[in-house]
Amino acid sequence: MCVFCCREKFHILKYKQPRNMVLVVGTGVSAAAAPGIDALKSWRHCLLAIIDAAKELQVLHPSEICEFRREVCARKDLLTVAHQIRRHMSPLSGEPKPTFFQDCLIKIFEDLEDHVCCPDVLQSILKVMEKGALVVTTNYDTFLETFGRHLRRPMQSLDMQDPAKVLAWARGLIRFGVLHLHGVYWDPSGILNEPAEYKEAVTKNSQLLQTLQDLYCKKSFLFLGCGETLRRHLFKTLFCYSDENKCDFDHYMLVAKKDDDTFYRRQRDLLWLGIKLITYGDDFAQFPQYLQDVSTLICKEETPEQRKDISSRCEWSKGRTSAFGVAGAEEEPHFLMLLEQRKDMSSPCHWSKGTFFARYLNGAEEGHEISMLLEQRKNARSRLERRKGRALSLDMNGAEEDHHLSM
Repeated sequence: MCVFCCREKFHILKYKQPRNMVLVVGTGVSAAAAPGIDALKSWRHCLLAIIDAAKELQVLHPSEICEFRREVCARKDLLTVAHQIRRHMSPLSGEPKPTFFQDCLIKIFEDLEDHVCCPDVLQSILKVMEKGALVVTTNYDTFLETFGRHLRRPMQSLDMQDPAKVLAWARGLIRFGVLHLHGVYWDPSGILNEPAEYKEAVTKNSQLLQTLQDLYCKKSFLFLGCGETLRRHLFKTLFCYSDENKCDFDHYMLVAKKDDDTFYRRQRDLLWLGIKLITYGDDFAQFPQYLQDVSTLICKEETPEQRKDISSRCEWSKGRTSAFGVAGAEEEPHFLMLLEQRKDMSSPCHWSKGTFFARYLNGAEEGHEISMLLEQRKNARSRLERRKGRALSLDMNGAEEDHHLSM
């Protein structure tokens, strides 16, 4: 796919202000930051990695492992499959106790921060975040928070089980907070997978529900690296629960356009949520650079090419000014004297003054010519004054002769 086709909708985002945006970070961001880790490629790969960890830790029966693998490969509703896997590894009471599901997550995600070798995507998100954008993620990992702490940012990981902090985050009071919709891998109490769990988390707090819906109506959502988990029930529950058509603001999603059929079908499916697709190309390898360009555009910063062009122009102006200073140093006092003499001139002479100033700036070699032009104008003005004087004298002499004849 050509670069022009990939960027034809790119400049739509330049009108967006970071403080009016919500970045939704998906598994694609983590996969770009730590390439080569299968568990980060997609939610489907993540669930398969959890099943492999459960097999290694011997917390699921071999028949259950085979059944769950078939479910993950065949079904589209992966959140429901994740909930079933978690329920098989949790206490029957449903209380937030340490579970085997948490053990599997820790086994997968605990040391993944050491595998981050491409932090540019994290830097791009953090840059927009620093300008006032809110960040939501569907990931279990904390790559963004860890990266931000290395840069001395007060990062916080939030989940739906703490409504007070979520409300503060939505109001912009927790500037470096990252809301994990599915929870964080090291906190079993905040892990949510079932749509009913999301519904319970938001509907029991009407203020939280209204705040999340206001976010979707009053801010522009930008989905980054989101794929299979972006289903209707999730966003209907969290952001469009009371009214499916309550979507008055444009939202955008960066996606790869691998084939036309999948792309346009997905575009139709997401348009009802007000989400417009922007393709970064047909290869996931193009995603990190495209995200960098998007963050630069949103933050209104100069690109490296623009900075290079501005620097070259500054060097050119600096050299030109230096040359002017050397060549025109001797004429500078004369230039200031001429300007002082022309202060009380009428408007046509002001035009001459402006022309003189412009010509002087164009090069010291024209100074002598300009002085001659000014001197000629001065002489012409003197001749005009002399003519006026002679005419006035003739008029007075004629008046005296008329008076003498009349007498």
